Amino acid sequence: MTNFLKPIVLPVFSILLITNASNLAAQTSWRAPTFEDRLYACLGFQYKPYINASYIDSRYGDVPLEKGLRVKEKVKFTKNEKYYAILKDAKNAKHLADLIVQIEYEQRRAQILTR
Repeated sequence: MTNFLKPIVLPVFSILLITNASNLAAQTSWRAPTFEDRLYACLGFQYKPYINASYIDSRYGDVPLEKGLRVKEKVKFTKNEKYYAILKDAKNAKHLADLIVQIEYEQRRAQILTR
């Protein structure tokens, strides 16, 4: 995302998506999603990757690579093993944890949209 769009786009969509973060986390499998759940999931599915990319770049853009980090061993035999192509670029353990959280939220949004 270009630098001149960050001050405009990020606050608007961050407010929309952060307000629904607790609702998304509380979503259970037995409750049918409401219109609001689907709206926020749709907006999040469309725009959250851009916000996440900007967040990751601002937080870990100038962090050096951790030499002892072995991502392949950390994600092997876990539910995140199929996302190794995304996770392999993690710079340290906190960066890896942030990427995994983003993947989990994206999965929840997709689950809401498919119901």
